[in-house]
Amino acid sequence: MEICGKEVGPGERAFFNLKVAKTLDGSTLNIPLHVVRGESDGPVLGISSGIHGQEYYHNRIIRRIVTNADPSELRGTILAIPVANPPAFAHDTRITPMPPEETVDFANLNRVFPGRRTVPLFGSMEPDDVSLTMKMAGVITDEFIGRCDYILDFHGHFMRGALKKILFNLDPASQELARLFGLGILHDPPEGRPTAGAFGPLTWYAGTQGKTCIVPEIGGGGHGEEFERTCEEMGV
Repeated sequence: MEICGKEVGPGERAFFNLKVAKTLDGSTLNIPLHVVRGESDGPVLGISSGIHGQEYYHNRIIRRIVTNADPSELRGTILAIPVANPPAFAHDTRITPMPPEETVDFANLNRVFPGRRTVPLFGSMEPDDVSLTMKMAGVITDEFIGRCDYILDFHGHFMRGALKKILFNLDPASQELARLFGLGILHDPPEGRPTAGAFGPLTWYAGTQGKTCIVPEIGGGGHGEEFERTCEEMGV
């Protein structure tokens, strides 16, 4: 498997910073990607969290999965993005911190996949004039979604609520994966069936590409370390 020009061979681990853009202060915005490739060939499982910055501790689920995965016992590959929206994570906000001219719709990373326009949005704008949030979605689409066979996108309540449920795409394989995960409460996504050509959540768009996807929603913020450890166990 080749990522960012580097080959990740059987039995190897790797880490990549997926470049999104150079910001106005001269720094580079990157999205972290961990790779664990098993010694045996098999499907590619993608796991992600941090699309919404306030859903902060689900990256611990991914850390445990990546740390404990043994390539010698793994058939296939794990691709893991622990923080999908670094600016929102850094500012403890649900959506990307944006300048005033950006709208909320284009600052919510989980509403803009695949991160590309086919037509201009406003008058003189070109189709490739996209927000920073859409650029992040485009990188995740190309480097993550496109390589995966299965996707688990972890979420939780962004305030003091606590969730324990799974959203799933309406295809039979996604429904079966949701049942196997075993959180108990299952429901289909409010967006309904994926429609090619539209914008939407990560797993919603991935469904248009034939990926098997679920969204485990576990816990919420502000309930203390013991509660968060319990949620971490559920996710792992």
